[in-house]
Amino acid sequence: EPSLLVVSCERIRQTVTRELGLTAPWRGKIHVHLFPVTSADDAITLTAEQFRDDWNYRVHLPDIVERRRLMRALVQVVLLETANRQAAGRSAELPPWLAVGLAEHLLASAQTELLFAPPRMRVGGLNLSRTVVTGRRTNPLAGARARLSEHSPLTLQELSWPTENDFTGDTAEAYHASAHLFVTELLRLKDCPACLRSGYAAGYRLQWMKETAVVRVAAQRIVHEYRRGRNARATG
Repeated sequence: EPSLLVVSCERIRQTVTRELGLTAPWRGKIHVHLFPVTSADDAITLTAEQFRDDWNYRVHLPDIVERRRLMRALVQVVLLETANRQAAGRSAELPPWLAVGLAEHLLASAQTELLFAPPRMRVGGLNLSRTVVTGRRTNPLAGARARLSEHSPLTLQELSWPTENDFTGDTAEAYHASAHLFVTELLRLKDCPACLRSGYAAGYRLQWMKETAVVRVAAQRIVHEYRRGRNARATG
């Protein structure tokens, strides 16, 4: 439903802005185009074009798409708009783990519903659907920890340079869980917004990620969480 997708896009933009402590005004324009779905593997494409001092973005989505894929695509384009505010002539290259991890974080911990399902009934000319949101708070990392109790977490190098196999099957679950844990640990650190802003300026080059203390600390905590999950499983 296009109108609900617009609401979802705006909620995600606001949530990402709040999570990362971003204050600069929005500059780019994002156009979302829907096309009829043909299979569950239909590609989601994102293109960025520079016009004078601003960037425009186009996201092509199948009209039926899995929640995780949709969230990741919308988070990625919001992050790209933020990063390109300082880009000159070339679009920023986001580290793969950032959009994946932040999307997983939002799906697990958002206080309000960010993605709306299409209406299921029509009453008096109005499209209606029921949405039930559970108010009970749960540990947003519970799922990631459970998956990492079965698989070793990926290193920062592996998160930054994924292979095609990292997005299929059990390997994909390990990648998503590692990225989720990594981004959550980044967000917990007080220097996270400054760290990410320096990443925008540096174009998120791998050397920046290796040299940034905040990123190194978050990467080290992945190992701690992995060991915690293993120990809990051994004693459970």
